[in-house]
Amino acid sequence: MRLHRGLWAGAFALLALVGCGKDNGTIKDTGVYSPILTGIASNHEPAARGTENLLTAQVTNVNGMPIRYHWKAAAGTLTDSTSATAKWTPPDSIGAYNVTVSIEADDAGKHFFKTMTVLLSVDNEFTRWTNTEAVKFDPAPTSGGGVLFAQYRDPIVKSSDAFRIDTPLGPAIQLTTDFFSVASPTANAGQTDIAFTARKNQTDSISIYLLPFAGGDTSMTRVFELRRASQTFLASPRFAPVGTRLAYASDSTNGGTGANTAIYFRDGSDLNVGPVAAIDPNVAGSTYLFNPNWGPDKNGDGSPDSLMMAAVDFPGTFFETRHGMYIAPLAPPDGAASYSQWLDGQLLETPDWSPDGQYVTFVKRNAGANDRDIWIINRSAADISQAVRVTSGPADDSQPRFSADGNSIIFISNRVDRYGVTGVYGTERRGTNIWSVAHFDRP
Repeated sequence: MRLHRGLWAGAFALLALVGCGKDNGTIKDTGVYSPILTGIASNHEPAARGTENLLTAQVTNVNGMPIRYHWKAAAGTLTDSTSATAKWTPPDSIGAYNVTVSIEADDAGKHFFKTMTVLLSVDNEFTRWTNTEAVKFDPAPTSGGGVLFAQYRDPIVKSSDAFRIDTPLGPAIQLTTDFFSVASPTANAGQTDIAFTARKNQTDSISIYLLPFAGGDTSMTRVFELRRASQTFLASPRFAPVGTRLAYASDSTNGGTGANTAIYFRDGSDLNVGPVAAIDPNVAGSTYLFNPNWGPDKNGDGSPDSLMMAAVDFPGTFFETRHGMYIAPLAPPDGAASYSQWLDGQLLETPDWSPDGQYVTFVKRNAGANDRDIWIINRSAADISQAVRVTSGPADDSQPRFSADGNSIIFISNRVDRYGVTGVYGTERRGTNIWSVAHFDRP
């Protein structure tokens, strides 16, 4: 429960008769203390828009007086408004609304009345998945509703492991042991295997490995893609939401110009079949492709019909040119060289395609600040201005990923609880944790 404090008004009577015993310092007379309202607690922080929230009056009641409760809200619907916990459904829009709770009590002919009004923030529905000081990154929702993620053991030397959590704030299950570093864990649709990039030892090159879904150590790995001496880049493995294909980013020395980074995919259940380029590297030219995202399986053949990938020329240089996203069809009769361009001139940071193919979520840095927020845009949009903001508040939100059902977005954030209008503002942020957001607007 989250606590909100507000200005309270009303009579405050306190009568205390204190005895000063010389033997043991105990209070000899009980006295009469009126109940005190200390705040309002909610089961969502901030309160979730358009859905039921449980609000509980926080009361200090030293003498255990029978208390009568009265709730009022400036907007939305209140039920069970005469008990300590009320059910409040606020309007289905982001805003801030006054909620008032009053208490009455009688004791030995004395009548006590207190009231408190709190301006409660109402936002999309946020759920915290982890709550530790360790830095987490690369979240990847599973088909069963859980989340894989990587976590630093030592952020200085970048040593890390892969973990899985099946329910919000549930126990984190360590999946990798004896590796120097692990990143980008991803699970196949059947939840039989996980893939990830890793260094087994600090001096190793990064390769892509497979382990059983339950995890294991370095001796149990199967090599999915071993980095060759001539390679300079191997990253971002991503299992398809259906079937057993795994996409990843690699430099194109195995069939292209060798001057760029391309997206490849292969069947994770049959490693005898080599990688296939989503777009012919010779066609891509000097364009670097990264961050593969699987599209929906619209034809129902058990495999996605397309891959989305970010595209940029000469990244990190004065000549950098952004090409937005490329969409490559994967079903016949389209060949590997076939692709279309979307949102030219835009580089969507860590974009993710929804399971139904209708939306793309991405990160956008706030103007004049280091904080980032999550946005969503319709796949059919022609301009980035059509995107809708999903997160806000004093936090850095990044790496959004749609849940398997598409109803929520998993992301990384250093946000804290109680950042509402009159909540406890988090001036110290601890850790980088997994969160999810639901009940957000879609463009």
